[in-house]
Amino acid sequence: MSIVLGLRCPGDAVLHTIAPLGMGAAAGHCLVVDLDPWSPPLPGERSLAVLIEDGPRRSDLDVARRGVAVLPNGGVDWETAAPLVTELCSRWERVVVRVPPRWDDPPWPVVPVELLVPEFPAPSGPAVFQALLRGTPRPGPGVLLPPVSRAIIRSILRGRVEPRWGWVRAWRPVWEAPWG
Repeated sequence: MSIVLGLRCPGDAVLHTIAPLGMGAAAGHCLVVDLDPWSPPLPGERSLAVLIEDGPRRSDLDVARRGVAVLPNGGVDWETAAPLVTELCSRWERVVVRVPPRWDDPPWPVVPVELLVPEFPAPSGPAVFQALLRGTPRPGPGVLLPPVSRAIIRSILRGRVEPRWGWVRAWRPVWEAPWG
């Protein structure tokens, strides 16, 4: 059975870009699908738009043997992408779907990712909390991520994510938490 989790980070474009890749890498073997056509693109070769326009090849539908596969958006909305995304979700054991910050009713549970800015009120409700400073306490139910270095951010934006990084390992409990 597939585990499909949406993910959104409305407060920070960089975090909204790297978070799905970190969460996917924490799963070990995962597909990351981008359904947010208005945000910075995720790294990847063939996009949802290309697969929809040209039709998916057999290799696009086959599940990779290991690691994280990334499917950037390319400018399509949910209604256009729904049949292909549904098919892909049925084939992969774990899927992360980056959703737009303002999508009110996606068909999967959504993991909110909140940036913890010192001196600002803490967000309420269960979430993944991204600390900016070491020693920041978790403000509520959910998962606290350690600060992420610029070197790791640069590496992720270039399409290289290492499951051994502490920041990636901190995502693992997200897969076990109830987000529904």
